[in-house]
Amino acid sequence: MLGVPSDDFRQESDDSAETATVCYVNYGVTFTMTEPQPVSGDDAIALFKGLAEQSRQPRWNFFKYVVDRQGKVVASFSSLTKPDDPELIAAVEKAIASQP
Repeated sequence: MLGVPSDDFRQESDDSAETATVCYVNYGVTFTMTEPQPVSGDDAIALFKGLAEQSRQPRWNFFKYVVDRQGKVVASFSSLTKPDDPELIAAVEKAIASQP
């Protein structure tokens, strides 16, 4: 699990420490977070360009990609999908169970 904050949607602070506080304290995030990165359009980092090529580009914060052990996007979910959504959980469990 990896969180990639982005100000592409004009909601993140310019201060990385403040972004981390929001994620870790306000939302109870327990997974690794990167520094804020561009995730959409021509300025997107290589990771998100590759994810978008396999699926679709994020349209808002909290967009979710599920990637299998081979690096293939097996599912993507909009920001409206909650972390405990049964479809998201099933996709993550399937990706974890996939053989290399």
